[in-house]
Amino acid sequence: MAMRGSLLARSLIAAPLAVAAVGAALLPEIGEAESHLGAPECVRWHRPGRVLFYKDTAVHAVGISLPSELVAAEVPAKRPPGEPHVAPFAGSRMGGDTKEYSFGPGDEDAYHAWYAQHRFALTRRKGGWDALRHPEILAAGSVPLFENLAEAPPYSVPFVPVEKLVQAERELSDYTGRLEAAYNATVRGLLEHTRNCLTAEAMAAHILRTMGLWPTSRPLRVLYVSCGWGWSGTINDGWQGPVSIGLFIGLQRLLARVPGSRVVDAPPLPGANWTPPADLPPTYLWYTYEQDTSSASMDESDARRLMYGYGFSYARRLPPGLMASVEERRSVIDDIHRHAFDAVVFGKVGPAQGCEPLPYFDEVQQAGYPAQRIAMIYGGDFGLQFGNTSRHIRLMGGLGTVFVREIDADPDRFEMRPTSVLPASCYMENEWRMFFKLWEMRL
Repeated sequence: MAMRGSLLARSLIAAPLAVAAVGAALLPEIGEAESHLGAPECVRWHRPGRVLFYKDTAVHAVGISLPSELVAAEVPAKRPPGEPHVAPFAGSRMGGDTKEYSFGPGDEDAYHAWYAQHRFALTRRKGGWDALRHPEILAAGSVPLFENLAEAPPYSVPFVPVEKLVQAERELSDYTGRLEAAYNATVRGLLEHTRNCLTAEAMAAHILRTMGLWPTSRPLRVLYVSCGWGWSGTINDGWQGPVSIGLFIGLQRLLARVPGSRVVDAPPLPGANWTPPADLPPTYLWYTYEQDTSSASMDESDARRLMYGYGFSYARRLPPGLMASVEERRSVIDDIHRHAFDAVVFGKVGPAQGCEPLPYFDEVQQAGYPAQRIAMIYGGDFGLQFGNTSRHIRLMGGLGTVFVREIDADPDRFEMRPTSVLPASCYMENEWRMFFKLWEMRL
């Protein structure tokens, strides 16, 4: 058989983990702080020179993150002795039910301060093991008391410092003044971990690092592809889920530190199930940008009521200057075909919880982008333990680099393999990849 593919595509074939394994010494650093963000060690089950496989497919971790300014600089002042020092569970039972919220749409600062005042805060799994509440508590300078955390599947909540939290609950939760020094030392360590591993910027660095693109000394152009849900016909259909939102914010902020870099969020295609309303910015992620109050079409309180969780920890975090221009959006398809993007990130992938079909996916494949430059973000509640999701991941794993939030299948189905088992260049041609993928799934 004749092998097809351009010299450019073949030059990008080197496995992303192999690139990462070389180490930052061979990649120009843009700054010490940035180079440490999203380090491989942020994933609690990381093994140097190894990659996690689910059956026949390499899977990489992704998690829920929040903007870096929410991380406390130091252990915050706590409630005085005699007052409750454990914050009760603050979420709704089913998720997104604002009738059960203790805070209103304008109370975000009070919400974060409330966590900061408590020494501990209750949290638990809901739709999945990962949740925005976990990093919110950590960032506030409190210690999560995570219900049944010791029973979590071994590859779940990969960016949460599980062992440290289990130890803290065991040794510190029966708090008295004699534990003050140990408590403060624990919180300082958790804040450092949160800053390096659970911020939006750190999650973006982790994704780019896995793709062999971080650290960088040159400008990067990233295409971010997402969609609205398209199931209710309301403005809420623009909700992306916390993984996609955090990653988008992180990519924008991280690459803003590299002059000349751009993150372009692809516009809706004709016939899309849902498009942003005409009176809002023309982006699925309109709520991540600061609002221009002089021309706002609705009161901010009303806008917040349209956002999941009132937009706490993600809304209005980006300056409007980072928003893609009309010209950048109009030229997306042409730019795909001329390989103007260093990476394409599909921010919301997966059956019943992602974009179906994936917008611009055919164009990206036709342009010949190698799998190492395509990120497939499975950030929804339904993880690998669900048959539809696992089958989808195994099929798409031949066409992109797969990142999964809920790595929750039976542990016996996973294996750590040397990075050297990743396919050679001829295998990476899409036709060959799909042939061997389907053949292996059949066996």
